[in-house]
Amino acid sequence: MSATEPPAEPTADSASEKDSRNAPTPESAPMGFRSRPRDSERPTRMPLSFFDRVKFLLLFNVSFGLIALVKYNDNILLTRSDAIIETVNEYWFLLALG
Repeated sequence: MSATEPPAEPTADSASEKDSRNAPTPESAPMGFRSRPRDSERPTRMPLSFFDRVKFLLLFNVSFGLIALVKYNDNILLTRSDAIIETVNEYWFLLALG
């Protein structure tokens, strides 16, 4: 090859040979390595995050608190404890769910 000739371009065969030489093989993988199982192969479902566990508890309890607050603010003669008692009597299911 002289200085005036352009360098030869790699052919498709040489590129695929290069890729196949660098590809990991089962023999080159670490001994204890196991890939993550697919979701369809899992015997159980994935664990839920903390927020997924408590989001409905928060929703029902905050709803109950807001309803009690609205009852307290609507009637000037109603005490806070009376507003909570009325809310418990009318919206008991929010406490049962939460």
